[in-house]
Amino acid sequence: MEKITLNYKIGEHPEIKNRIIVAFDDTGIDLNNLEHHHFVDILAKVMISELYAKANNIPIENIKF
Repeated sequence: MEKITLNYKIGEHPEIKNRIIVAFDDTGIDLNNLEHHHFVDILAKVMISELYAKANNIPIENIKF
């Protein structure tokens, strides 16, 4: 199988301090599909929990969502 390159961008919001913007291109995810939307929601919750724990030097177990 041919390997696929997936593109994404990471940056800071130009006007809102401490807001991280992550953009994923061409994933095939359809946010109108409830199953896809739920998957992205869970992914975002895991990402924000991990980022917060890392930035604040606390164990991930101490984060809930």
